[in-house]
Amino acid sequence: MGNRPQITELLDAVGRGDADAQQELFARVYDELKRIARGHVRRSGGQISINPTTLLHEAWIKFARAEDRQLSGSTHFYNLLAQAMRQVMQAMSPQGA
Repeated sequence: MGNRPQITELLDAVGRGDADAQQELFARVYDELKRIARGHVRRSGGQISINPTTLLHEAWIKFARAEDRQLSGSTHFYNLLAQAMRQVMQAMSPQGA
């Protein structure tokens, strides 16, 4: 996560509706989001049948579809995506279905 200034600039552009910036953002943050997704899947203890890549992509879709993306920087962005991952996993859990 050492490239936060560039991420913040991309987030600003995404907030303005720049589709190219959204693609660039995804490419730049993919590895970090994949690491976060792996942690969520690992902590589920096998209770949820989803792989980290699918979890990441489902969370990204939630992010991309959101109309109101008021982001206050890269930390807020990563927290938002982690929350989206938790929501996806909750929806897939036997208790959440």
